[in-house]
Amino acid sequence: MKASFVASVIVCVVISILPVSGFAEDSGCYPTPSDLLAFWSAEGRATDVANVFSGTVEGGTGFSPGVVGEAFDFPGALGSFVSVDPAPLSESFTIEAWIYLTSEVGGYQTVYAGGRGFWLLNRQLVWWQTHNQFVGTSVLSTGAWHHVALTYDDATDTFTGYVDGLPDGTSTYAGASLEGGVWIGNNHTGEAVDGLIDELAVFGRALQPSEIQGIFDAGSAGKCLLFKGHFETGDTSRWPVGGS
Repeated sequence: MKASFVASVIVCVVISILPVSGFAEDSGCYPTPSDLLAFWSAEGRATDVANVFSGTVEGGTGFSPGVVGEAFDFPGALGSFVSVDPAPLSESFTIEAWIYLTSEVGGYQTVYAGGRGFWLLNRQLVWWQTHNQFVGTSVLSTGAWHHVALTYDDATDTFTGYVDGLPDGTSTYAGASLEGGVWIGNNHTGEAVDGLIDELAVFGRALQPSEIQGIFDAGSAGKCLLFKGHFETGDTSRWPVGGS
């Protein structure tokens, strides 16, 4: 036990002191924006590679090829989801991910939500909190990957949506915030995604438009993995220079 603990500490220290200046140039990944709270890269498990909010894969949820490595594969059925409890809390936030819809399912589909949160409604971005506080303008096509993001700035009470790197509407609402327990891909009422979700991340601030665009432009290179908690061993291409 002691030897294992020491080895873990050494690994953490070595990775933390490796130079990171060559990140984007070496791998094409986008330097992860600041204030990252959680990041589920979906490489065959529901590990939070940024912090301590790892989820639990439930029901028929599986893994299939995604934009970056693997993605969560949801069959659109009640009981298939990833549960995250506890989940990060913040009054300003960004939730962003890649989504692939396999069918033109109507109604709500859960992206990242508990009693409130980020849904699709008839394939449009939605934040629901007692009612729809934000509804995007774009309808996501099926059979293709789309990058989606929803930001909320508590200082201005402003929601902004993004689809494929471009703004997708704004709204104002006082008092939005992240919830401490959530589901990815479904929830207890069966508002299930029929498709895949990849690279889901939560930040503790409203990302800038240029940051959302940068994540989208990186495409299959993804976000650079700057570890604070768990290690994602399945994608070493995004580790700091010299990482292994």
